[in-house]
Amino acid sequence: MEATLPIIRELTTVGESLMWIVGPGNMVSENTSRGIEEPDVSGGMITVRADNWHFHIDASEVGGIQFVETYGDLASCYVRFSDWQGETLLRAYLPKPGGATADNPRFYEMQARYAGIDGVELVRREVLAPSRNANRTHGN
Repeated sequence: MEATLPIIRELTTVGESLMWIVGPGNMVSENTSRGIEEPDVSGGMITVRADNWHFHIDASEVGGIQFVETYGDLASCYVRFSDWQGETLLRAYLPKPGGATADNPRFYEMQARYAGIDGVELVRREVLAPSRNANRTHGN
């Protein structure tokens, strides 16, 4: 997707409060943006580096980009990059001003510029906190 590099490049300018989640499934790496640099590009590979971590992503493997806004008990806003089968490759969580809501002007500015281009879409999801009772064990 041609929007991959411009979006990643812009995300590296958001600031140190952006959180990068690299990897699909149950094994992921969570990384702050402290010391983040502008991405390097070589032969379709995008490399993003920060103070104590880096990742590589093959732009040709990105089959979907979503600007995701969650609401409910766990409000957040993030950009999700997925492969051609829909498996998550990378997520970039934008900071929540005030910590109480997902409202982030930068998220909405980026979403307005990129949504609809090259298949980039906006997704809204309700996320509810797990029940406290679900975490209790019986007999202890």
